[in-house]
Amino acid sequence: MSQLILQSPSLLSENVERIAALACSQGVRSLGNTAAHLLDVDSSASAEVAR
Repeated sequence: MSQLILQSPSLLSENVERIAALACSQGVRSLGNTAAHLLDVDSSASAEVAR
């Protein structure tokens, strides 16, 4: 399992949750209004998240 940081000037919590589900993340930690840390991401889901 790996970690994933999402960063965007317009990061919406709905989008973070969708990406977390696609990446099979075991948890999400907010890093402020513009970033989130996805915990224990399934590395085989990388191609799906990149879309």
